[in-house]
Amino acid sequence: MMIMIMYICIYFVPLLIKYKYTILEKIKNKLPSNIISNKIA
Repeated sequence: MMIMIMYICIYFVPLLIKYKYTILEKIKNKLPSNIISNKIA
């Protein structure tokens, strides 16, 4: 059971990170860039 959970984490966590960044990029493209730069700074 633990091995299955480990495999799920190993395979799905990188996918989640990748999709999270693609979603963030889509949101950034929709928003004005100056708002994003203010939030980062």
